Amino acid sequence: NLHLLACFASSFSHLQDLPGISTGKRALGVPQPPPFRTGTFVTHRLPQSSLPSSHVLFRRQRASSLRFFSMRESEDKKASHVTGKTTVAKANWLKLVQINWEDENGKSMTWEAVERMTGAEDTAVASPAEPSVYGVAILPILQTKGQADEVMLITQFRPPIGKMCVETPAGLVGKGEDMHETAWRELKEETGLTVGHMIDDDASYLYNDPGITDAGCKLLVVAVDADEASNKAALERGAQGEVYGLAAEGEAIRQLRVPLQGLRCRLNALTAEGYAVDGKLHCFARGLEVAQKLMK
Repeated sequence: NLHLLACFASSFSHLQDLPGISTGKRALGVPQPPPFRTGTFVTHRLPQSSLPSSHVLFRRQRASSLRFFSMRESEDKKASHVTGKTTVAKANWLKLVQINWEDENGKSMTWEAVERMTGAEDTAVASPAEPSVYGVAILPILQTKGQADEVMLITQFRPPIGKMCVETPAGLVGKGEDMHETAWRELKEETGLTVGHMIDDDASYLYNDPGITDAGCKLLVVAVDADEASNKAALERGAQGEVYGLAAEGEAIRQLRVPLQGLRCRLNALTAEGYAVDGKLHCFARGLEVAQKLMK
């Protein structure tokens, strides 16, 4: 699943930007050697300390190197492409579609998928560059003077999996709305916190499950000043069990403060307790831990 791989790679490439994480002495350089052709792929040999987030990573057990592959269409084949789309069924917020497409040999194929709807007149058509409707997730790093950094997560019940889920604050970007406006609003609504400054703003779309849906999101990593008066008050209310979210929509969101160091271990413990953990979040946490191991 490429969106999980993107989160994993992002953990490496932005590790030095996160306070409270020990990265050792090795810096993350990103050299760009000339590629050489291997079949329908372009292959790069890079040192193990380099991990650009824009490439798909495959480990090969030879030459003690990492290879990065970018898809390139071979000269004797056409690019696979969508030729049409038919709506099979609609609900309030989702629709089932049949997609007509051609493979690289020109053969006509069909595919079933689910797409989000805005609830307004459904005229949006997804483009190859971005989903028709997408969300933004926010990973808030709590910074308290004299203390190790923490991550502000949330818990809420997710009916499709029938469990309480540990995840980052998130929301759908409204029509004509700036992604950052959505992020700041959702963080306030779901945790009561206000953003201090941006740590990492990645423009990449993370496709949640590209085999069945075009639904995607962007992930922002932000700093939150836990000593600021309004944030401090929100954290105190959260510690007392205050419930956030829109009650009319069945939301019952609670804060969950977790140390940044050892985040993966804490998420695994929550899984053992019966919680579900959002895939993007867990992959990010795993990336942080693996990066520290590789850079020792």
